[in-house]
Amino acid sequence: MNAPESNPRARRWRTPLLVGAALLLAIVLGLSLLGRNATAPPRGAPAGETAGSGSGQQPTPETVLHLRTESRPGGYVAVIDADTGKVLRELDPTGDGFMRTVLRILPLDREQESDTPLRLVRWSDGTLTLEDPVTGTRYEDLQAFGSTNADAFEGLFKAARGS
Repeated sequence: MNAPESNPRARRWRTPLLVGAALLLAIVLGLSLLGRNATAPPRGAPAGETAGSGSGQQPTPETVLHLRTESRPGGYVAVIDADTGKVLRELDPTGDGFMRTVLRILPLDREQESDTPLRLVRWSDGTLTLEDPVTGTRYEDLQAFGSTNADAFEGLFKAARGS
């Protein structure tokens, strides 16, 4: 009986499988590090502080929305202004992917139930930040996830104003 090392058929498949496994591992590790850096808050940073202002002047919060979500029949998710109780938007179960995912996942990271709402902040420099005060998780600049996604969150401010 031939040993696996001497079987040309086994050698032909072994190399591509090892290379594929190594590439897959590298991709998973890279995405994991990228995701961790994109969502982790800076350690010890005050809640209103954002990184990357080259002028030395920190942006200030212009508008803050306190948000909570509520499941609705048919798989819809209502985005509610926690201060007024007004439904700002109903997210379709087959669409609104980014906003729906972010607003559903942030509260799931909490270790216990909390009525503390999420905070959506529009800063004086035009950036939008979404944060969970309970876990400290912050999405520093929603524009980094694409203008369509940032515009969806900007729409919540318009809905809250009633325009």
